[in-house]
Amino acid sequence: MPVTFDTIEVGHDYTRPQLAKLWGYKSYEALSRGVVTPSDTPFIIQFITKKKQPFLPQYQDAFDDGVLEIDGENNHVSDERIINAASVGDEIHLFYRKQHHKPFIYYGKLHLTEYKRESDKPSRFKFVVDETEKGATEEIAKNMFGDSLYQQRARIALPILVRQAIAQQKLTYTDLAEELGISNPRILNYILGSVGTTLLELGHKWSETVPPIQYLVINKTTGLPGEGVDNSLAGHGTAQTMNRKQKEALVNAALGKVFSYPKWPQVLRTLGLKPVQPIVRKLIEKARGRWGGGESPDHRALKNYVSRHPESVGLKKSSGRGETEFLLPSGDSLDVLFRSTSCWTAVEVKSHISNEQDIIRGLFQCVKYRAVIDAWRGSEGESIEVRAILVLGATLPEMLVPLRNSLGIEVIENVRANG
Repeated sequence: MPVTFDTIEVGHDYTRPQLAKLWGYKSYEALSRGVVTPSDTPFIIQFITKKKQPFLPQYQDAFDDGVLEIDGENNHVSDERIINAASVGDEIHLFYRKQHHKPFIYYGKLHLTEYKRESDKPSRFKFVVDETEKGATEEIAKNMFGDSLYQQRARIALPILVRQAIAQQKLTYTDLAEELGISNPRILNYILGSVGTTLLELGHKWSETVPPIQYLVINKTTGLPGEGVDNSLAGHGTAQTMNRKQKEALVNAALGKVFSYPKWPQVLRTLGLKPVQPIVRKLIEKARGRWGGGESPDHRALKNYVSRHPESVGLKKSSGRGETEFLLPSGDSLDVLFRSTSCWTAVEVKSHISNEQDIIRGLFQCVKYRAVIDAWRGSEGESIEVRAILVLGATLPEMLVPLRNSLGIEVIENVRANG
């Protein structure tokens, strides 16, 4: 049987032995490389593992919110074919997993957006996942009252989105997927489509428009909802001709209606759904207690590391060194502040020894810093972007993911002071 993707479904798990059997290979060893180019096919197949076995080449790969950045092969064998794929009609397909010896998840087609050829080290490539299926899946998804897995997940997702709407906070596809326990954010297409279909039907029943709450879910890179949302806002075919500012204006108008809609609790009751449980209430109460004891060596080391490495918080290396212990008009002292003419980035640091209560304090401190800086610069007639980021020396506890989402705070995990 020739290699084909007709029976390979986006969002499903596959192992190399399974794929080898589907495609008629005698052994899965034929698929053992990171880049596979089956003969007599237009396919370039990427098998990417984030956490690789220690004895294998440790390529620098990152995959987040539909954007894949990878090193090419050390021997550069596939570089030219990847670079020329679009011009000759080849298709690049992605199988990705977070850890070795786990199944891969199929993410669909990739489009190359940037590359840098190298000769003495691996070339660098940047791709985006094909978005053409998103609009279709959001349209054909049925309402949430059924037994399909996406319908069950839609019934879980809607109360989360209602929480976000009441808190007036958007949510990235990645963050929502994490809260739902889904490893592949692209599966959200059907889930959000089911939410949208359900609200449309409820609006018809009530003879009023229930705002499309699924518009709260945005792409981390673009800050906008997916292509299917663009089309439903602007009319099919129109969104592709719109520039970014026009799309932002449409989305912001829709979000204003979502945030101001007073009937979200009634929507949940009518649909037989319960609001999400209060977020770690007992831990928040403990976090309200007094604390102190001065700065630990671990905190100081992490703070100084971040100030020297703007790239650790998503800024360019050329952004320069951040200011530590920056004083705000409120009397608060920021761990680190990066300033530019268009954006101020406030950073709160919690080292690997911080417990849940300390991390909760950090999340709420970020809320405060963001509000204070925004008010301060506004009082001086400046209109700038304000970011507040919590940097952790360890992983964010799973129980705090809903709190992070409802507060709208960006959290960067597992930053180590190693340089």
